[in-house]
Amino acid sequence: MSRWLRRLSLLALGAAAMLAWAWLRPLEFEGLQERLRWRLNALWAQPDPAQLRYEAMLTALQLRGEAALPAGALLLFGDSHLQSLPALPCRGVAWANFAIAGEPAERLAPRLAAYTSLQQAGLLILLSGSNDLAQGASPEQAAARMAQVLSQLPVARPMLLLALPPPAQATALAQRQAALNRRLAALCAQRAACKFLPLTELADGQGLLQPGFAAGDGVHLSAAGYRRLSQVLAAALPPAAQCQATSP
Repeated sequence: MSRWLRRLSLLALGAAAMLAWAWLRPLEFEGLQERLRWRLNALWAQPDPAQLRYEAMLTALQLRGEAALPAGALLLFGDSHLQSLPALPCRGVAWANFAIAGEPAERLAPRLAAYTSLQQAGLLILLSGSNDLAQGASPEQAAARMAQVLSQLPVARPMLLLALPPPAQATALAQRQAALNRRLAALCAQRAACKFLPLTELADGQGLLQPGFAAGDGVHLSAAGYRRLSQVLAAALPPAAQCQATSP
């Protein structure tokens, strides 16, 4: 058998193995796709057309029912760190998750003007900036983009500004995340109705994401991580939201 035939045979076997995996373990295969997609997008300098279409589609879907939200609703904006949040342990308050996975703060700022519910929101919850850093922005540039996001939000509305979650590994990107978090805290301090949440509850003694809270891709939270994040948010919400911040 020639060298090329051997290579083609190996490629065919690899493709067959991937198809079998996708058929037998669809959830694991989907998770791998998501991890690869995030890392490839992070390396690609220009916006991914598929990502832009995804953001436009989700924005349109969100705006269909957004006007029906009652006054005093909790509104979440940001990226996949918030979009993947399954629920808040709260009663007696409406809430809507308008976060979009993969969206940087650079593109979050211009879409905010379309959300009329911002003017009567009971609380705004914001977590963004990770994708800006992953796509090459410096902490200073990402902070400037976040300042633009904050400028689009009503000053009188109470806000929880979340830090980027602790990194899973001590890398150069982790250092840039820490630098951005310091700037986010400073931005929040300039707004009278803003409270900054550093999310230290997710970190271990070295400031890294606790292993049990990591999804395994080096970026996102696991189910246990989201349970802990929900508890941290519930503890920070006003009593009127009737949230239960149970112990982890």
